[in-house]
Amino acid sequence: MKRKHWVNHLLGAFFAFLLSACAVGCIVTGFELDVSPETTVRLFKGCGGISVLSALILYIPFGGLLLLLLLIPASIVLWSDGLLWSQLKTIAYTISSHFQNVYGWQAIGEPAAEELELALFLLAGITSLTVSCCLCRRQHILFLMPSVLLPLSLCLITTDTLPEESCLYLLIAGIVLLMITDLVRRRDPVQGGILTLLTAVPVTAALALLFCLNPQADYVSRAGEIQKETVTWFQKAMTSVESVMNGNISGVFSNQTLNLRSVGPKSNLSFSVMRVYAPYSGTIYLRGQDYDIYTGTAWESSPERSETFTPGSETAASGTIGIATYGVRQMLYVPYYSTDTITLTGGSMANWDNLNSYSFPYSRIPSVVFGSGSVDPGYTTLPPETKEWADKLLRTILKGDEAQDHILRKILNYVQRSAVYDRSTAAMDASYDDFAQWFLEKSDTGYCIHFATAAAVLLRAAGIPARYVEGYMADCRTEGKNIVTNQEAHAWVEYFDPVFSVWWVLEATPIDANPALEVTPEETEVESSENSDLPLEEESAESAEITETVLPNSFAGNSGITASDEDEEDVEEETEEYENSSFLPDSTEETVLPEENIRIPGWIWPLSMLLLLLIAFPAQRYLRLHRKQRLWNTGTPNETALNRWKQLRQLTALLNVRFPHELEELALKAKYSQHTITREELQRFELFRQKILPLTGRLPWYRRFVLRWIYAVG
Repeated sequence: MKRKHWVNHLLGAFFAFLLSACAVGCIVTGFELDVSPETTVRLFKGCGGISVLSALILYIPFGGLLLLLLLIPASIVLWSDGLLWSQLKTIAYTISSHFQNVYGWQAIGEPAAEELELALFLLAGITSLTVSCCLCRRQHILFLMPSVLLPLSLCLITTDTLPEESCLYLLIAGIVLLMITDLVRRRDPVQGGILTLLTAVPVTAALALLFCLNPQADYVSRAGEIQKETVTWFQKAMTSVESVMNGNISGVFSNQTLNLRSVGPKSNLSFSVMRVYAPYSGTIYLRGQDYDIYTGTAWESSPERSETFTPGSETAASGTIGIATYGVRQMLYVPYYSTDTITLTGGSMANWDNLNSYSFPYSRIPSVVFGSGSVDPGYTTLPPETKEWADKLLRTILKGDEAQDHILRKILNYVQRSAVYDRSTAAMDASYDDFAQWFLEKSDTGYCIHFATAAAVLLRAAGIPARYVEGYMADCRTEGKNIVTNQEAHAWVEYFDPVFSVWWVLEATPIDANPALEVTPEETEVESSENSDLPLEEESAESAEITETVLPNSFAGNSGITASDEDEEDVEEETEEYENSSFLPDSTEETVLPEENIRIPGWIWPLSMLLLLLIAFPAQRYLRLHRKQRLWNTGTPNETALNRWKQLRQLTALLNVRFPHELEELALKAKYSQHTITREELQRFELFRQKILPLTGRLPWYRRFVLRWIYAVG
């Protein structure tokens, strides 16, 4: 028995050193961490010291408890000065920055430390202790896999991270050897050690041949198609989640329907959806899907629609906007405006070639609709009930026949003043059958879906062709790539100008309530003609640009119209009229600021974890007791005898009590013979357990604690 223990702990020390040193080596070389040769030598020595020390401690009785008692003060000392935490944040930042460059994932941590020795030593120590405890205690190999495979998987997520071949080779060889010998090693350590020695040569030779045939320097990934299919499937799943969590913005467009009854509070969970490369700094609208049919409770898109947009001028493109989505989308996101000819089918530009990286030449000259200067009359169509209340509301907003730009401004002012921007707005009231009516009459809050829907409905009621559009609104800079997240999904309105055959963007969401719509100081310095999503004066038309601060207008020589600071007198008159209107929400009388996000105190999280541990620690004992009791009394007589034998063998080993020879013979008979164990023979196991259980009460308190809570002895 002693020899078996000795072999087991020797294997534990060897593999703990091998796997911990190679795992840390893969991280250091794969991500090019700044580690000096002297630090590398100290890390290898530290891995060897921890591996041998942990194997020796686990060799003595209650070594696991002693090891735990040693780790607690050591962890407190290492954590107290903050140096360890600073180094861990630096390593996290280095690794996550690499994935941010490749996939656009969010970088975590910060480059706060120059030396990384302490953090790397901690990572090596965790791996070493995990492997030692698993092998010395003859546990399944699955218990050590997380600590070993995590460093390996980090290096294999992309082909840009190439760890040192020797570290990668030895790490894989160690894992393969443990997997091959796991079953034999747990049953008989001596035979497991012999099998390890016998298989070491063929395993290492096979891996060496594999590495020679596939050198890292000449490696070319042949998994592109598999990766593309996997990412596409994942993106479809994430798009479905995104649709639900973000009020259906940029949701699944396969059914061409946006259910407005399901629009509720938006989630704060953020994940990257695309990268954008812009030729200028500012806000860029990326058009995704538009909807032409309003039913009152949904927006629908007619699949048979087809529109072709051509450049509005022969002027050359002023730059190129590049877009790279994470995964293949069913549509291409089109910026305003492209000098390419764009064809929309069913309200979006189909991604027939399954592209996830594409670009559009960009111009500030609007694209025009190919053909006549008119559009389908369906863009002014509303359900009869919607038309009835919308006409009644417009009579309180408009003063008889007015110019189109005045109608636009007044409708926009009314919609923006109707509610406070709030991403946590509840779902539509079930007593209403019209989303826009509910929002304008009942709801005091809303976000882009609500404001855009209401504006589109009122524009249609006023006879102006309009449609609801979804996509992304990205705040871009010229330096490098701009990461766009699901939180930048947005909805706006397009209305048609028959004079110039142009669909103009109308931003209905209040600018001062939505941080994503705020204008930066850099943008305010640009000329107004460069900050308009509509043409201003005829001589400045070529410099018109999309923006959220200026309402679209015509080329007819009128000046640009702002929604917030122009025609103040008209706005005041309109406000006085609206105050007497039954359609005006109560929020116009007293502006209610949106509630600030609740900040959870930092001490809540450790307290929650402590409470969770306090609940989980006793719970695991009772669950294990229940399982033991079930195994003690269930199964065939022979299976029951073997289960009772295993439990009593563990109990006698813990109590240092000799196991009866007659019960050993009964277990062998139950396992290998055709004899069926009788009830009287099973009762012998029960009598022996009742005999030795009282011995636990004579043990010291710490041993009783271990038996009761660690080994779940009842």
